[in-house]
Amino acid sequence: MRLIYLKILQTSFIVLNPTEVWYKDMPVAYLLITCNAAYREDVLSKLNELAEVTEANGVYFGPYDIIVKVETNTMERFNKVVGSDIKRIDNITSSVTLIRNEDLNL
Repeated sequence: MRLIYLKILQTSFIVLNPTEVWYKDMPVAYLLITCNAAYREDVLSKLNELAEVTEANGVYFGPYDIIVKVETNTMERFNKVVGSDIKRIDNITSSVTLIRNEDLNL
């Protein structure tokens, strides 16, 4: 950046590796979702449209229909995605959110 200040470079381009730079601070959670079974594929499709949903898979045995992995860069964004965006998806009847301990800042 000093080269820009000295006007040797006019611009610079930096590519960060998110796994090394900010992954350790990202809130990560798993959601166990129950939905109307006839609409499971529709729910999965809508979940996969959300950028913060890094995985969404149907579950064929057990009390839940879908398991979802959510990763965000802030807790505020996490609260919006989990508390609002996902809850607005039609045909979800219930969900359980499991968040990593280190993301709780207790």
